[in-house]
Amino acid sequence: MNYYLSISVIFAILSTHGHLTIGSTAFLRPMLATEFDVVSKRTMHCGFHYVSAYFLTSAIVLTGLSLGILSVDKNLYLVRFIGFNWAGFAAIHIFIIQTGKIERGFIRMFQWILFSSIAILSFLVT
Repeated sequence: MNYYLSISVIFAILSTHGHLTIGSTAFLRPMLATEFDVVSKRTMHCGFHYVSAYFLTSAIVLTGLSLGILSVDKNLYLVRFIGFNWAGFAAIHIFIIQTGKIERGFIRMFQWILFSSIAILSFLVT
């Protein structure tokens, strides 16, 4: 069992759960209920589900790696790829917080902590 990956799995599951529950009720449904261009609306809808699929897939792969079902040694590039994706999510999140001038943004949009943690823990393995 790889402890770094086990902890990253916990954060990935929390991120996925939060995205699918809070994200759909606080972001997706209200966004779909507003009146604006249907193509833009459906593009955002697709984007939400692309992220959902990635979050879920990476959580499953990280689980397999952490439990030894998948070999970490044979999948180092996959672990790095997952780490870089989560690092990218964190970087974009931090950029949006800083440029959006959101009051207490780093607290209100705390997902960057989970994303960064998953990335760092993945990189520690490689």
